[in-house]
Amino acid sequence: MNDRFINFIPHFWLFVSACLALVAPQAYSMQSEPLSTRITKVMEDFTSAANFHGSVLVADRQGKVIFEAAYGLANDAAKVPFLVDTAVDIGSNSKAYAAVAVLTLVRDGHLSLDHRLPQYFPDVPADKSEITIHQLLTHSSGLPDEYDRSYETTTREIMEKSILAQPLLFKPGQDFSYSDMGYALLHALIERVSGLAYQKYVERFVFTPYGLTNTGFLESPMWDFNGGNAPVARGYTNGEERDSPITLPKDTWMPIGGGTILSTVKDGVKWHSGLVAGRVLGNDLSAMIFSRHREIRKHKSWYGYGWGIVNSPTRGTVYAHSGATASHNYYSQFLADHGLFVITASNRIDGSYDDKNQNGSIEDDEIINETIYAIDIGIALAKALSAK
Repeated sequence: MNDRFINFIPHFWLFVSACLALVAPQAYSMQSEPLSTRITKVMEDFTSAANFHGSVLVADRQGKVIFEAAYGLANDAAKVPFLVDTAVDIGSNSKAYAAVAVLTLVRDGHLSLDHRLPQYFPDVPADKSEITIHQLLTHSSGLPDEYDRSYETTTREIMEKSILAQPLLFKPGQDFSYSDMGYALLHALIERVSGLAYQKYVERFVFTPYGLTNTGFLESPMWDFNGGNAPVARGYTNGEERDSPITLPKDTWMPIGGGTILSTVKDGVKWHSGLVAGRVLGNDLSAMIFSRHREIRKHKSWYGYGWGIVNSPTRGTVYAHSGATASHNYYSQFLADHGLFVITASNRIDGSYDDKNQNGSIEDDEIINETIYAIDIGIALAKALSAK
């Protein structure tokens, strides 16, 4: 099995672990303190007690920055500092971009969310003929998550056939199971309907309209992997360089619909606040992104289109998603009842997880020793900022 595949954090558990933390009991008592003081206290705690290298941004509902800061190094060997403009691989946060790309095609009348796969793909097996675009977006198609050909160099047509040949986990629409394969099919769908390469379509109809100037795909020539005008962090696992974007293959097809986007915390707040405000898509389609389409009953959360939704007894409604490679990690949250965005990024993961279940279906007690800094700090900030 491809070592790079094995060491991607199982995406569903990464999302769920963040959800569970958001509904955990309140750990902070900061009710009377101003936001800036709360943020400073959390960051002082983390930077003194942990090996944090990364960036943090907190903004109000309109996207106006309340706090931004960067810590540590983006490149250990060259001693390049981490900046708020330093990009990381945002992992499965990339799914939100695929979802919006699909919705632009809906807006422009090129497809409908209730359309089924045979309307766009040839030779769809009978057991998958009822899968809809809505089900792909909400991880309710029954397709499995990912597999060890994720980083093979191949064509779209070969990957379509490979994905459609996978056995379903359940009948389409009957359950929830996080699926990179489903988002890979959305990638293919966008190319088939638009006639453009997925990357070109997203750059033109998603990145540009939302004003994202420091967001791009892994293979984009915009990036400076040595820390220049568009700096990208190297990645480290337990202090050793691993899965740095500069080392990843640039000619792969499979993960693009659900990954391989690099971005910064500054672009992250432009993006998340733009979606919440209904920009570009309009209010109706934008509202669908954060609607509770599919309940994840075991974990007291829901999935919209590329975003998770959690109702916390202390923090109210939170729209969030996390993502990680073996080293880079990124977490974007909107605390809806408090009107605050919290975006965190890091190029470090420390600890280990049990990867014996290589299909991604790991149990709750199998990932207990990971320090995924963007998520840990993001959760701590969310708790502190929502204290009443």
